Amino acid sequence: MRISGDRGETDLTGRLPGSVLRVLALLADTVVPVDQLLAGIYVGAPPPTAAAQLQAHISRLRKALGPSRSVLETVGRGYRLRPVPGLAAIDVVDFRTLCEEGFAASQRGEAAVAVLCLQRALAKWGDLSLPDPVAAGADVPCNRLCQLRTLALETLAEEQALLGEPTQALPDLAEAATADPSDERLRRSLILAHYRAGQQSQALREYEDLRRTLDAELGVDPVPALQRLQQQILRHDPALLAVAPAEDVRVEVPRQLPPGQTGLVDRRTLFAEVRNVLTTQAGCDDGRHARVVVLTGPGGFGKTTVAERIAHELADSHPDGHLVADLGGRTGHPVPPERVLARFLTDLGVPAEDVPPGLEARAARFRSRTSGRRLLFLLDDAAASAQVTCLLPAAATCTVLITSRRRLTDLRLVAAHVCVGPMDHDEGVTLLAGRVGAPRLAAEPEPARTLVRLCGGSPLALDTVGRRMADRRHWRVAHVTTRLRATGTRLDFLEIDGRGVRDVFWVAYRGLDAAARSFFHTICLADRSDLTVQDAAALAGLPQANAHDLLERLVDAHLLVADGPSADHYRCDPLATAFGYERGASANSPGDDPRLAGIRSVHSRAT
Repeated sequence: MRISGDRGETDLTGRLPGSVLRVLALLADTVVPVDQLLAGIYVGAPPPTAAAQLQAHISRLRKALGPSRSVLETVGRGYRLRPVPGLAAIDVVDFRTLCEEGFAASQRGEAAVAVLCLQRALAKWGDLSLPDPVAAGADVPCNRLCQLRTLALETLAEEQALLGEPTQALPDLAEAATADPSDERLRRSLILAHYRAGQQSQALREYEDLRRTLDAELGVDPVPALQRLQQQILRHDPALLAVAPAEDVRVEVPRQLPPGQTGLVDRRTLFAEVRNVLTTQAGCDDGRHARVVVLTGPGGFGKTTVAERIAHELADSHPDGHLVADLGGRTGHPVPPERVLARFLTDLGVPAEDVPPGLEARAARFRSRTSGRRLLFLLDDAAASAQVTCLLPAAATCTVLITSRRRLTDLRLVAAHVCVGPMDHDEGVTLLAGRVGAPRLAAEPEPARTLVRLCGGSPLALDTVGRRMADRRHWRVAHVTTRLRATGTRLDFLEIDGRGVRDVFWVAYRGLDAAARSFFHTICLADRSDLTVQDAAALAGLPQANAHDLLERLVDAHLLVADGPSADHYRCDPLATAFGYERGASANSPGDDPRLAGIRSVHSRAT
């Protein structure tokens, strides 16, 4: 690990500041928490003074960076190393960028360009020292980097053979295979390069050496694909010499958008905002980034419906494919991005056996595969920014629509954000009218208005009420509003076949810690739908600063809305209040707080 600049070179190899720099470089342009940094520095448990030592290491790194020290930032309880053109370059970042450019050129059939880019990338590898042993916190990024190098070596060998220069690949492949003698992918490329260079005997010796190594170390034979390769070499199969660009195989264009829904309420203002954001992004296009829009908001407010409606409007302008993935954020077990990438790659025509292992290599292949294509992606129910970052194509011809219950603030620099809020009165009445008929609502206009308000403008709640009313045509609207005013049973009424609004709040609630849950109970048991920071602090018996922090955490979970005459006003909609009341009133509620007993008593006497 070295820092080179106008003032000379500082060699940090083998020292703790160098280990800090290694982790920051491997995770460049990402905020790395202190705990993760320490896990990436020490093999085994860090010493008690590790946190204090880390600050000293950071200071030394900044001193070594000299005029470029601003690229090493302190962000909250973590640090970030940023590559800045003209100020600081990071070899690891340059290596990845050159690899991606080489893969993209290979995909376009530009062999000479691909060879140049990949040779420049692999030239960087000589300066990329990986520790031995690797600390647990650095293991994953180190493995990803090694996988990317393997993919670069394989692609380079194929492109050099395509140019009639198979021997050019031999030195790098032989060196890599010697360093990792049981790597079957590397050895396959080396065997094939020897054969294409007219060295059949050496190719067979490499296969036999691999077979002995695998038998001695793992007690297994080479994979079937390598066994078939050996047989092809023995019989001089001409197919092994027929190196050519990928065949022009007609691949089915993915069309994965669900059918358009009929009878949707035209949320005119919301749809106009999303369309305007997309138009603005197109006008600011720098030619390097996809258009990305994140739709955030509480569950049940129609994010997916809005995204699907917009996606259908955009479909014709993205003729190369429409891909959809449910990322599983609401389940508590989000889908790993490498699994999504594997599916996207096969959907885009990559044979399953050619999908590389590892997130880094798959993401690079994905960016290459999407380069120059007009593709539309719908990523539904994202759990976190890290889950979707690798799923974003680097092509300005692509558009990505993301829905999430979280704010995904780490995507602010690459995405526009639109908040999907509650329906207004007219939209809510229109939705209900589609279920129960407009005349039935027109006969009771004030109860209908109250009904929309008691449902908090939630499309899910309004749809559930509409379905109940459609099955009970003798129910008057006023009767339904009376049922919904009962806080203790409101959520039961908004449930059909064991599913309803309560499930939506559970997803947000389970992400809270005990303090935030207890605070939420306090607000809801006191039945305060509108309150200030001062009100909340008094109710919970907390300092205002602590109350403000907890209020903002509830806003992030979409259990509160920052909405009032001033910046310190908050609102809890009727359904969230009902859920919080239900949880707070339960004697065995998770995260319960002794203070709630008094609040329950006061609330009980008042009601």
